[in-house]
This record gives sequence, C-alpha cells and structure tokens, in this order.
Amino acid sequence: MFQRSSLLGLIFCLFAPQAMALTLNFGSDTQWIGSDIQTEQGFTFDNSSAYNNGSQLLLHDDGGVLSSTFKRDDGRRFSAHGASLSAYSLLYGAFAGAHPNGDTSLEYQFNGQLMHLDFIPTLSYSAEGFRNGSLVASATQIVAGSGGVSGLVDWGNLFQNLDQFRVSLLLPKNRTTYALYDWPGNGIVSLPYGPGSFACTEWCGELSFDNLQVSVVPLPATISLMATGLFALGAIGWRRRKSTSKSQAFA
Repeated sequence: MFQRSSLLGLIFCLFAPQAMALTLNFGSDTQWIGSDIQTEQGFTFDNSSAYNNGSQLLLHDDGGVLSSTFKRDDGRRFSAHGASLSAYSLLYGAFAGAHPNGDTSLEYQFNGQLMHLDFIPTLSYSAEGFRNGSLVASATQIVAGSGGVSGLVDWGNLFQNLDQFRVSLLLPKNRTTYALYDWPGNGIVSLPYGPGSFACTEWCGELSFDNLQVSVVPLPATISLMATGLFALGAIGWRRRKSTSKSQAFA
C-alpha cells in the first residue's frame, strides 16, 4: 500500500500541470518585433517607440498608444493577477459661465456665451480580459486624482484563463491636444470649445504600467500525460492483484 501511494505521488509530481508564474517588467528582456509592438517572456503587446523608457509601458496620447493588448506568442491561455500603476492628468474641460474661482485667464467666449476651462485631475484606466474573442471580465478604476489607485493593484481572480488581456488609459474622444496656442485670456478670446469639449496645453495624460503579474495556463497535453500515468499505475495494480489471486488459488 505504501509503495503504491508513493508511486502515485511521484507520478502526480511529475505530470501534474503547474501554472507558470511570470512578471513582465518591460526592461532589458523586452524586444521590438515590429512598429509599436514588443515581446517579453513569450508575451506580445503594444508599446510606443516614441515613449519607451526601457523600464515601463507608457500609455500616452501624444503620438503614443492609449491601450495595449497582451497575448501569448504560443497561443496558450494565461491569467493576469496585478500590476503597478500610476498616472497624471493635463486635461481641461469646457464649461458654461464664469470660472468658479474667478480665474479670468481661463475664461473665453463661445458663440457669444461666456465659457471657462477647468482642470480635471481625475483619470481612469480599464482592464479587460478576452477569451475566444469575447469579453469575459473587466475593471475600471480611477488612477489619477483623488481616490485613485497607485502602486501595485491586485485584480485577484478576476482575469483568469484568457487568450488576450488589454489595459487602456481612458480619455475623452472630443479633446484637443496642444491647445496652448489658442489658450483663452481675460474673457475676450473666442475658442471652438463648447460645453462638453476638452482641451490640453500639450498632451492630456499618461499612464505608467509596470510589473504585470501573470501565470500561464498549463497545456492540455500535460493533463493527458498525467492521466496516462495514472492509468498505467492502475494497470500495474490490477495485474499485481490478478497475479496474487492466481498464486493463492494454486497454493
């Protein structure tokens, strides 16, 4: 009985599927394989060559990328557990009326209406998990401004058994970058920013993404090997019992 249990344990240790844990740090192990596409430790993802600092993935709206999709080079599924995040905002929104703090340098006219620009410190990011082309899990969190997450963010078991994982910096579509040259002043400048529009002196924001913690789902072939081993163990035990029964019958 002891030998059979020991053999069973040995086969399980040899053939049991183990999830391979990895951390992508976007450093020296990262290689460029195309325009704004990199690979690291078997994962392919989007990155901007214009904003690559060699140590982080930067999502940036001034000639950069606003989202990055991760997938395995070998097509295997994986889980995403957490990452280090930080961000900042340079975003201004257009609102009707005088500036609430009396800053006339941010006031202007729009179709004869007094408007003002106000700084928006809050930005959010989204994380999305896909399986067979369908969205199966998602999360949106504030990442810049009051109440924003910072440092290592733990997604727990939300993003499991995926074939694609996407992280995005969320910015309004109706925004104007490099609006500095048309910046308002003392309520006399006419600007094309109506209520609900957004403008930035240069770019509108940036998200730093680092230390993505992932685990690769074991291949089905490994599970088959374990099943084969267990079947072989059962066959050996059956033959032994059959041989013992014959011996006892002739005794």
